[in-house]
Formats: sequence, C-alpha cells, structure tokens
Amino acid sequence: MQINAVILAGGRSSRMGEDKGLKPLCNKPLIAYTIQVLSHFFTSIYINTNNLMYESLGLPLIPDMETNHGPMGGIYASLTKFKADTFFISCDMPLISTEVIGILIKSHQKGQTTIATYNQRLIPVLGIYSPGLLSILEQKNKQRELKMKTFLEEVSCNCIELNEIISENRFVNVNTPEEFKYVEKILKHED
Repeated sequence: MQINAVILAGGRSSRMGEDKGLKPLCNKPLIAYTIQVLSHFFTSIYINTNNLMYESLGLPLIPDMETNHGPMGGIYASLTKFKADTFFISCDMPLISTEVIGILIKSHQKGQTTIATYNQRLIPVLGIYSPGLLSILEQKNKQRELKMKTFLEEVSCNCIELNEIISENRFVNVNTPEEFKYVEKILKHED
C-alpha cells in the first residue's frame, strides 16, 4: 500500500524557546532524524509547517489551514490535501526506530486509523490517519476542540501496543531544553 508520510512541525515550540525541528542536535536539525527513519519506508515525505525555513530540507511543505491548531490542524490540512491514508509523526521524536514504523505499517488496514500506544497510553502524533476522519476533524478544528487524545477516544482506531517490543525512550518528545540534552546524551552514546 502506497501512503504518504507527513512530519508535523507546525508547533510553536514555546517550551523550547525556538523552532525545535530546526534546532541542531549532534550537528544536524532535530527533524533530520525523523526524515532519515521515514526514508526507509516512504518515497513521499512532507513537512506540515508554515515556517518557510523548512524549505532548506528539500521536502515539500504543507501549510496549516488555521494557525495554532496543533497536531489536529496539521493532520486536517494534510488529509484534506491527500484524501488518502497518511502516516503522521511529530518532528520532535528523534529516537524513533524503523522497527516502530514498520510495525505500524504492517498493522494498518486501508481506511482505518492506526495509532501507537505505549503502556496503553495513546501516542496521537505517531500513526496512520484515514480521510474518513475529515468531517469530524473539520468540526473539531472549527470548534477549537483540539485535544488529540479526546478526539481519538471518540473515533474508532486500531491501537498498536508497543511496550512489549520497544524501549520507552524511543517515544521521547523533545519539548524542553532538558529533554533536548537528555536525547543528545543518548544519541552521542549510540554513535
């Protein structure tokens, strides 16, 4: 099944104090780690952002239709563009592995929504979303009901539990300078 991949990079990065996706981590932008892993599976990779500085990465950008709508706004804009099942991942997960993405792709059936979970906790910014969600996504965006976990609890999705398979640190989101230093230490140790 041919699906597109979208990296969600439209956030404000308020806790980081700068655009985290472009922040250098071990001499390359944070988002580059995600691009590298996705390139093992997808020929078409897009970045959801309104920040034109991401053009320097050579991937097509998908702008948000509404600003400050977080991941829900990015997923809505991207599904509106493709009208096809689309893989989504946040730009701030540099430790994500090919194993995780492979499991999600293998577990996915066309037309369903497939989301990663760890210890039964939803990871909304890691999964495959179906265009069948467009009408409810449109409604949620209009009403500014933007909490992804609440949204996913209201719709039918295939939750893939990964705690038996993958180490928890693979799902770390880098939101603060402290988390950035933590991930940097792990990456330096892996080299």
